Amino acid sequence: MENIILVVIAVLGLLILFRRIGSIRKGEPSSDELSKLILQKASSLSFYVSLYFWIFISYFSDNLNFETSQIINYGVIGMVIIFTVIWVVLKFFGFKND
Repeated sequence: MENIILVVIAVLGLLILFRRIGSIRKGEPSSDELSKLILQKASSLSFYVSLYFWIFISYFSDNLNFETSQIINYGVIGMVIIFTVIWVVLKFFGFKND
């Protein structure tokens, strides 16, 4: 399981690296106003969702037969997944201009 996670992280890192290299070759800026706004909205929304996620984990932690370190690891992995999903949704579907 640990090897699978490492491979997924490495592949995602390489995809991001190749995408940035392609953007640099095209002369595109590394960050613009829209990407900064998407990152800000995704991070703030994922923070609130992650708080509820941790409440959910702490409520059911007595019923789960995991060690404390495993619960914390799953919580952090869940936070990463929550941020990634929210970022992808905002990137592809956008948001209303406040």
